[in-house]
Amino acid sequence: MRVVHCKREPFTKYIGRGSALGNPFTHLPLHKTKALVQVANVDEAICYCERWARGDRSWDSLIIPKIRRRFLEAIKRLNDDDILGCYCVPYHACHGDVIVKLYYEMKQMLS
Repeated sequence: MRVVHCKREPFTKYIGRGSALGNPFTHLPLHKTKALVQVANVDEAICYCERWARGDRSWDSLIIPKIRRRFLEAIKRLNDDDILGCYCVPYHACHGDVIVKLYYEMKQMLS
Protein backbone atom coordinates (compact mmCIF):
# COMPACT_ATOMS: atom_id res chain seq x y z
CA MET A 1 0.00 0.00 0.00
CA ARG A 2 1.25 3.46 -0.78
CA VAL A 3 0.12 7.08 -0.92
CA VAL A 4 0.20 9.16 -4.11
CA HIS A 5 -0.83 12.63 -5.16
CA CYS A 6 -4.23 12.12 -6.74
CA LYS A 7 -3.68 14.67 -9.47
CA ARG A 8 -0.44 13.08 -10.65
CA GLU A 9 -0.81 9.29 -10.48
CA PRO A 10 -3.64 6.75 -10.54
CA PHE A 11 -5.05 5.68 -7.18
CA THR A 12 -7.65 3.20 -5.96
CA LYS A 13 -8.85 4.91 -2.75
CA TYR A 14 -9.35 8.63 -2.29
CA ILE A 15 -8.37 9.68 1.24
CA GLY A 16 -8.88 13.42 1.00
CA ARG A 17 -11.41 15.44 2.90
CA GLY A 18 -14.95 14.53 2.06
CA SER A 19 -14.10 10.84 2.17
CA ALA A 20 -14.37 8.56 5.20
CA LEU A 21 -10.56 8.58 5.29
CA GLY A 22 -10.20 12.36 5.21
CA ASN A 23 -8.15 14.14 7.86
CA PRO A 24 -10.43 16.20 10.15
CA PHE A 25 -7.47 18.46 11.03
CA THR A 26 -6.01 21.21 8.83
CA HIS A 27 -3.58 24.09 8.94
CA LEU A 28 -5.76 25.99 6.48
CA PRO A 29 -8.56 28.36 7.48
CA LEU A 30 -11.66 26.25 8.09
CA HIS A 31 -13.74 28.16 5.54
CA LYS A 32 -11.34 26.90 2.83
CA THR A 33 -11.66 23.20 3.65
CA LYS A 34 -13.98 20.44 4.86
CA ALA A 35 -11.79 19.88 7.93
CA LEU A 36 -13.31 20.30 11.37
CA VAL A 37 -10.33 21.49 13.44
CA GLN A 38 -7.73 24.09 12.51
CA VAL A 39 -4.20 23.61 13.86
CA ALA A 40 -0.93 25.51 13.44
CA ASN A 41 0.75 23.51 10.66
CA VAL A 42 0.76 20.36 8.51
CA ASP A 43 2.83 18.38 11.00
CA GLU A 44 0.31 19.08 13.77
CA ALA A 45 -2.57 18.09 11.49
CA ILE A 46 -0.94 14.72 10.86
CA CYS A 47 0.10 14.17 14.47
CA TYR A 48 -3.34 15.06 15.80
CA CYS A 49 -5.00 12.86 13.20
CA GLU A 50 -3.04 9.88 14.48
CA ARG A 51 -3.71 10.70 18.13
CA TRP A 52 -7.41 11.17 17.36
CA ALA A 53 -7.61 7.90 15.39
CA ARG A 54 -5.96 6.05 18.27
CA GLY A 55 -8.67 7.26 20.63
CA ASP A 56 -7.50 10.59 22.06
CA ARG A 57 -10.78 12.23 23.06
CA SER A 58 -9.41 15.78 23.23
CA TRP A 59 -11.40 16.79 20.18
CA ASP A 60 -14.71 15.04 20.92
CA SER A 61 -16.48 18.38 21.28
CA LEU A 62 -15.43 19.26 17.71
CA ILE A 63 -15.37 15.86 15.98
CA ILE A 64 -18.23 13.50 16.81
CA PRO A 65 -17.12 9.94 17.72
CA LYS A 66 -19.05 8.55 14.75
CA ILE A 67 -16.50 10.16 12.42
CA ARG A 68 -13.64 8.32 14.17
CA ARG A 69 -15.53 5.01 13.92
CA ARG A 70 -16.16 5.60 10.22
CA PHE A 71 -12.47 6.46 9.70
CA LEU A 72 -11.29 3.27 11.42
CA GLU A 73 -13.84 1.08 9.64
CA ALA A 74 -12.70 2.50 6.30
CA ILE A 75 -9.09 1.61 7.18
CA LYS A 76 -10.16 -1.96 7.97
CA ARG A 77 -11.72 -2.25 4.49
CA LEU A 78 -8.47 -1.34 2.71
CA ASN A 79 -6.31 -3.93 0.95
CA ASP A 80 -2.55 -4.36 0.72
CA ASP A 81 -2.57 -3.39 -2.95
CA ASP A 82 -4.60 -0.18 -2.51
CA ILE A 83 -3.06 3.06 -3.65
CA LEU A 84 -4.21 5.96 -1.50
CA GLY A 85 -4.80 9.23 -3.31
CA CYS A 86 -4.56 12.57 -1.52
CA TYR A 87 -3.75 16.13 -2.48
CA CYS A 88 -0.75 16.33 -0.09
CA VAL A 89 1.70 13.82 -1.45
CA PRO A 90 4.37 14.22 -2.76
CA TYR A 91 4.61 17.90 -1.85
CA HIS A 92 3.87 17.65 1.87
CA ALA A 93 3.72 15.08 4.63
CA CYS A 94 0.33 13.37 4.58
CA HIS A 95 -2.11 11.68 6.95
CA GLY A 96 -2.05 8.86 4.40
CA ASP A 97 1.12 7.66 6.08
CA VAL A 98 -0.87 7.41 9.33
CA ILE A 99 -3.56 5.42 7.53
CA VAL A 100 -0.96 2.99 6.16
CA LYS A 101 0.60 2.56 9.62
CA LEU A 102 -2.79 1.96 11.27
CA TYR A 103 -3.83 -0.46 8.51
CA TYR A 104 -0.78 -2.68 9.03
CA GLU A 105 -1.13 -2.52 12.81
CA MET A 106 -4.78 -3.59 12.56
CA LYS A 107 -3.89 -6.34 10.12
CA GLN A 108 -1.17 -7.64 12.43
CA MET A 109 -3.57 -7.66 15.39
CA LEU A 110 -6.04 -9.78 13.41
CA SER A 111 -3.46 -12.40 12.39
